[in-house]
Amino acid sequence: MDGLRLNARVGVQYLAAWLAGSGSVPLYNLMEDAATAEISRVQNWQWLRHGAALDAAGVEVRATPELLARVMEEEMARIQAEVGRERFRQGRYAEAGRIFSRQCTAPELDDFLTLDAYNLIVVHHPGGGSPCGGCAAELPRFEFFFCKIFPLQNFFLLKVPCFLFFFQKIFCSPIYFFDFPS
Repeated sequence: MDGLRLNARVGVQYLAAWLAGSGSVPLYNLMEDAATAEISRVQNWQWLRHGAALDAAGVEVRATPELLARVMEEEMARIQAEVGRERFRQGRYAEAGRIFSRQCTAPELDDFLTLDAYNLIVVHHPGGGSPCGGCAAELPRFEFFFCKIFPLQNFFLLKVPCFLFFFQKIFCSPIYFFDFPS
């Protein structure tokens, strides 16, 4: 049962940090990143999916969605106590908790933890306002994702289906920017 709890706390806190623009977060004397959060999510999903027997202080309990709901409620309260009420309120912990819970209880395992969260941080900028007019129509339609590098006002490429079109696509087609708070 301790593993289910720790996975929930780590997954939620990482996802909250990710939603706020950080790719890694110090948790429990370790620097955690998406890999740790993925392991936490997938392990919880597997336990729920197969009704794993968990040890709860010497008593065997089965992993169920109802158990996870109770654990999530308790662990969200623990996270709030750890980070402080104001930081919890201003952070994106509630959203992260909902996403993490939904992914752990999904009938099918999602590919990545953050896929569910992209729409919460992506702002669509249509190609109609591109500086080179109609050239977007001349190129294949690819979606690109960029992330602001905080101290700089540059953009970092996160996903490129075809690198050859990279520079043309920046200026000539729909671009998706991650809009993180400063």
